[in-house]
Amino acid sequence: SDSEGELEEAGFWLLSLLLEDVLDPDFFGADVSSNLRMCNIGGLGMRSFILERAEVYCPSIFASLGPEAFSSCLGSLLDSWVLS
Repeated sequence: SDSEGELEEAGFWLLSLLLEDVLDPDFFGADVSSNLRMCNIGGLGMRSFILERAEVYCPSIFASLGPEAFSSCLGSLLDSWVLS
């Protein structure tokens, strides 16, 4: 429906604002090259949060794929998007 499209677009622009203007430049580990344990810590946290929320907001996909396949498929997409 039209309101779902508007909600999706608002979500996109909110995420864009957060990534570009709100989060610290080192959120994704840009300045922690000497400490591999800290590398991408913000991205890993975001990945985990998105996976948890996706289970709630995409229940039919989650039920169809099952928890392991859902996490694996979405996790792969998030790795290339969030952690790149």
